[in-house]
Amino acid sequence: MKPVVHVESLGAGPPLVLLHGWAMHSGLWGSVPQQLAQRFRVHAVDLPGHGASEPPAACTLDALVASVSGAVEATREPLTVVGWSLGGSLALHWARTEPARVGRLALVATTPCFVARDGWPHAMSGETLARFGDELSAAYRLTLQRFLSLQQKTSALLKMPL
Repeated sequence: MKPVVHVESLGAGPPLVLLHGWAMHSGLWGSVPQQLAQRFRVHAVDLPGHGASEPPAACTLDALVASVSGAVEATREPLTVVGWSLGGSLALHWARTEPARVGRLALVATTPCFVARDGWPHAMSGETLARFGDELSAAYRLTLQRFLSLQQKTSALLKMPL
C-alpha cells in the first residue's frame, strides 16, 4: 500500500509540481506557490516521510516516484516538475519512468547521482555518505541542524551580488 502523500494544490492553468529537498517540506517554497498559482495549477508536495506525508513503505526512487505520481491530480496535460536537491533527483527519475506525464523539468541544486562513481566524479565519496549516515544514527538532531546550516550558507552565497 502506498503512503499518503500530502499535496497542497492551488491556482488554475497548466499543471506544475514543486518537489522539495531532503529533510524539508513544501513550506520551503514560501510564497512561490501563491505567485505561480497566478499562471499555473500548482501542486506543492510533501515528499514521503517529510512534512505531513506518511513514511514510505520502501525508500527507493521507484517507490518514492510512484507515491508522488499517485498523489498528484491526474491531467491530460504533461506536468512541469520543479525539483530541488532530492526533489530534483525524484523529478529526473519521474521524467525517465513516465515521459508522457512529465513534459518539463526545472532542477535546482540537483545531481543525478549523490555518490561519485566511474564516469560521475561530481558527487560526494561513498565514505562521506556513510559517515553522514553514521552521524544521523548517532546524533540525528545535531546532524540535521548542521546540514540545514550548510544549506542556509549556500543559499546566502547564491544571493550575494557578484
